[in-house]
Amino acid sequence: GDFIEVDFLSTSTPTTLSITSAYGMSDFELVPEANMIYTLYMSWTRLDASTYGWAISYGEFTRTEV
Repeated sequence: GDFIEVDFLSTSTPTTLSITSAYGMSDFELVPEANMIYTLYMSWTRLDASTYGWAISYGEFTRTEV
């Protein structure tokens, strides 16, 4: 199946990230914490016995400045 990965850095004044549903996918909303690094994972997968759609998850990582 298809797979999409998006990485981004949240700033000191983050905004809400919203993805509107399509093709059986549920709406997805994330309010990132300030100064964190995020990775969004989107994969085309079987959602139930007869439906395919985009599954979305994310990883959250602490930003460390050296």
